[in-house]
Amino acid sequence: MAQATKKLFHWVSCSVAALLFFGGCGGGASGGAPAAPGSGDGTGGTGGGAGSATGQCAEVPIFPARGFGEDNFDVIRQIRVDEATGDVYFSDLHELFVVRAGTGMAQKIAALGDQFWLTSDSVLFPGGVASGGQIPILLATGRAGGDASVLVTTPDSTTAGDVFLKTEVVVVGDEVTWITQHLHTASQTTVNTTYFVHKTSWRSPGAPQQLYMGTRDLQGIVVAAGKLYVSEEIGDVNSFDYQQKIIDFGTGAVDAMTSQDKYGGEVVAADEASLIVSRGVDLMHPEAAGVFRVAMDGSGEARLLQYPVVLAFHIDSRAGTWVFPDKKDIGADEIVYAYSVPAGVRQVGCANGANTTVHAITLGPTDVFLSILRNETSATILRYPL
Repeated sequence: MAQATKKLFHWVSCSVAALLFFGGCGGGASGGAPAAPGSGDGTGGTGGGAGSATGQCAEVPIFPARGFGEDNFDVIRQIRVDEATGDVYFSDLHELFVVRAGTGMAQKIAALGDQFWLTSDSVLFPGGVASGGQIPILLATGRAGGDASVLVTTPDSTTAGDVFLKTEVVVVGDEVTWITQHLHTASQTTVNTTYFVHKTSWRSPGAPQQLYMGTRDLQGIVVAAGKLYVSEEIGDVNSFDYQQKIIDFGTGAVDAMTSQDKYGGEVVAADEASLIVSRGVDLMHPEAAGVFRVAMDGSGEARLLQYPVVLAFHIDSRAGTWVFPDKKDIGADEIVYAYSVPAGVRQVGCANGANTTVHAITLGPTDVFLSILRNETSATILRYPL
């Protein structure tokens, strides 16, 4: 399954840039379809599997829509599928739920939510509040819930002038990778901040390996095919001007080229054979902007969306197939697309767009699962055969 950046930037599909520079939020010039592989021009067929007019999408929810959170305004933030059983796990901000195969009902199983990962016999969550001189990095519960146990920790500060903060955690395979900040009070007016990226095995935790250290803000961990991609601030503090480092995941060696140098943009998701790259708006060359799939060496470029990631982007992959939602303008239907190198881009379904927002997507062995919130208080997960 793909590992994508979803912690700091909960990627959303439609952006102001898309509306201003591309006349809408759709991926393509011919009714919003993304580009065919290699075409690079934002055109290409849409395929089948959706309604022919706005608001006429065939929707199949896996459980009745309902409110989540204390005020019923929360959203379904992440979805994971148990391949062995077909059970669908999902989270809101504070709680974990499961829809057992064939039941059509959502059951709460843990008072932990937001980001999580499934293993063969447990559920993993980013750690919580520091205690006993340790900052928890990763927690685990059983598949049926229960009390959480701490799997991985990192030392907390032991002096009043130093503060350690955990800002991002990602699990890929048997390893957990995280970003921490060390804030050191040098004087009454000076606080120096150092940023670190560490990793360790969550199955057999040992001394964490430091992969990177710097003095500028770090965010957006992506790990795939032996590489770590992490964005480092390069402009003024809080300038939102970043370059993405490429780091060897085994040795910590930093590539001389950034992702912007090598791929023309920022890697926002990856698997073992593909990078998903977002390239920013260039007023002189608007055709160069968008979200693209490229191979690890930068070849095999295919345009998936006609505009870059600005705030959020939902995408997932399995066995070389990528799935993602898109809409051509505010209020339009959410179109669900699948992409693979052999087949190109095709439409697999849609969600009626009126008063509807999308918050997560996951690709199971045979189906795509899409989190939607409708009328601000009614959330569910829609299923689409791949």
